[in-house]
Amino acid sequence: MAVEKYYSVKEVAEKLGVTVQTVRNWYNGLYSENRLQIVRAGRVVRIRPSDLRKFLKECGKDSSQIDD
Repeated sequence: MAVEKYYSVKEVAEKLGVTVQTVRNWYNGLYSENRLQIVRAGRVVRIRPSDLRKFLKECGKDSSQIDD
């Protein structure tokens, strides 16, 4: 059974060249009608690569830099 990789908000921001606050706005739905799906464990937020790719595709952005 393979272990799925999750990104932190900071990792997503660094990969995409945006600020941490921008990523937070994406999952809070402040920039578009599409929301970035997250996994929350208490106060810890993690993002699945598949959810990030889906979000970027829906927003018309390039998702080639996202690894599995």
